[in-house]
Amino acid sequence: MRGWKAALALLLSMVLQAGSALAEVTLFIGGQTVSAAQADALAHVLEEELAEAVVVFMQEEDDGFSQRMMDGNPPHFAVLRSGEARLWAGEGLLTALDGCAGEAGDVAQEVIDACVTDEQLYAVPIAARRYAMAVRPAWLEKIGMAYLLDERMHPAWYPTQVLQALDELALKCDAGLEIWPPEEEDTLCYEALLQGVCGSWYDEEATNAADADPKEMEAGFVWMEEMMNAGLIGAAPSRDAALRRFLSGETAIFIDWTPEDSIRYAKEIETGEIRLLPYPSATGVPVIAAEVVCFLAPVPDGDAEVRRARHAAALLAPGGLGQLALGEQLSGADGMEWLTSVNTLDHGATLRALFADALCAMASEELTAREAAARIARAMAVIAR
Repeated sequence: MRGWKAALALLLSMVLQAGSALAEVTLFIGGQTVSAAQADALAHVLEEELAEAVVVFMQEEDDGFSQRMMDGNPPHFAVLRSGEARLWAGEGLLTALDGCAGEAGDVAQEVIDACVTDEQLYAVPIAARRYAMAVRPAWLEKIGMAYLLDERMHPAWYPTQVLQALDELALKCDAGLEIWPPEEEDTLCYEALLQGVCGSWYDEEATNAADADPKEMEAGFVWMEEMMNAGLIGAAPSRDAALRRFLSGETAIFIDWTPEDSIRYAKEIETGEIRLLPYPSATGVPVIAAEVVCFLAPVPDGDAEVRRARHAAALLAPGGLGQLALGEQLSGADGMEWLTSVNTLDHGATLRALFADALCAMASEELTAREAAARIARAMAVIAR
């Protein structure tokens, strides 16, 4: 009798498992958000905690998400950069996730704001793609400024220290650092550098990218133009070219170090051949230049799917199991200032495109710094009306 019951229990278990295998919840992983290993970890957390479904993930570029949305075949969940996510939130196509942000009290407000549209939380921050300024200590030793690597005494370089370092480096090499004609998606390093050296483009009252102060932006452009004319900042044809020269030791500073670079060149970081530093800061407070990565859910068909989406969001939000799986720390930023990409703000995509065009025009000497800044100011004034 016991054997009969055991066999029945086993058969029932197999039937249930077979049935659950038919239910799939799709998780879309956007390009340049989290690594494949982190995506696996997120999928595992959701699979374990949601219980009723198996989670499948696809690592594609962000435009793959757009294509799925336009084809009427959206995934149940997605992990995207906040700028991309905001486009869909503005169309009302994402599930409201208010109350699902977890232990957001420990997270910088700028990070939370990157996931808010019209005062509604449409996504939860789960990670941040942090960008950094990479330096070669050997060059700083050559010019007698290795003391700037002491993070306790110099948590961030002041603008005067940046100028001094570039001035000294110009005597030893072609240029201390190089810039290149940027694409719209990789202007964050320029935003961080120019605001760190010449002052923030936004005051405390700013609510969107159209609030950028044209005078502060012009100051940044003029500073870069002066540095280039003096030979303190060089010009490279592309980001890849600038990175190659930095890695070969021809330049001392590279301003667009990404998470992918940290993976590729982990050995150089471990040996101290390369050091990663915050961007300069006029206040002396280290700046975290970051692009927020968030979890979201396209609007589902029914109430049960909404509850599932909110449950999933809570699992991956700050303080949830997903944070443990990711190994990310969105909190603990005491004594640091977050500079999130303007692409996370209203009209940010427009400002970013204008900014990239202006830098390219400056690099080709098509426009002076003041002319480039004026072009942006005029366009943003029209948008703000």
